[in-house]
Amino acid sequence: MSSSSTRFLPFYGYTPFPPVISLHSNFSGLTTAFRSLRLCSGASRDDLLYLVDIHYAYTPRGPLNFRPGLYLRNGVTNKEPVLAAAGDETRLPVWISTFSLESVILLPPVDLEAKNPTRDLVEEILRASTTSTAASEIEGGTKRHVTFRFAIEVGVKMRERDEFEIDSENTTTKGHRFVLLRCPRPAARSIESMSSPSSEQPAGDVPEQGQILAELVFANVMSLTHIFTLELKGAGLTGELGNRWTLMVVMTALRIYWLRTFGKTGKAAIWAGEKVRGI
Repeated sequence: MSSSSTRFLPFYGYTPFPPVISLHSNFSGLTTAFRSLRLCSGASRDDLLYLVDIHYAYTPRGPLNFRPGLYLRNGVTNKEPVLAAAGDETRLPVWISTFSLESVILLPPVDLEAKNPTRDLVEEILRASTTSTAASEIEGGTKRHVTFRFAIEVGVKMRERDEFEIDSENTTTKGHRFVLLRCPRPAARSIESMSSPSSEQPAGDVPEQGQILAELVFANVMSLTHIFTLELKGAGLTGELGNRWTLMVVMTALRIYWLRTFGKTGKAAIWAGEKVRGI
């Protein structure tokens, strides 16, 4: 392996993410089932891409310290360094953290030449909220649904920071479905981009508002091993948003899984958190 590829290894991971990724329980041993998960290529659990460590925060192990969450190992064993992490934003008592609306995603820095990528992981925030939308003509009124938002640098050169939203949709025959969309840019920024020749970008560099960039489907509750399937779509599939964006999407999916495990992705739980915080 050349020195150049070695330098970029901590950022890109030891293998690229395919268009379809799935998360599975790890029943390779009695203890591993409670300590790790399998992130695999496609829908099968046989093609292992990365090992996901479960961090219960009983000890300050790794970059999350005493915050519970998940570690994505840069390989297929727990001996590999942590590539990214997802967990609680702060270490709070259970009765308080139950109403927390924010999660932390730890990613490699934008600076690919960071000397120590594990220690230099930077924090991105994932925020949960409920929004009201018009119901169907038959139902009438409005209905609330759950969304998760994050912002991250996009593009190959990562010079633009855009915001994205994950919408929770109705349960389908395949399972509970979430879709990832790009949020509209602020009007002032859009005008500035159009008036500045230096900031012009080809139309393909930025996905259109409302375009589905990824689909996350949690398997039926009867499945004991297959947890979810994540499929990249549109501009999320072409790679034009950058590898770091893809890594953020994968870690967001893992975080939603963790929150879902503890019943913290439902409308009632998030609405209660908003009320506690006066939102």
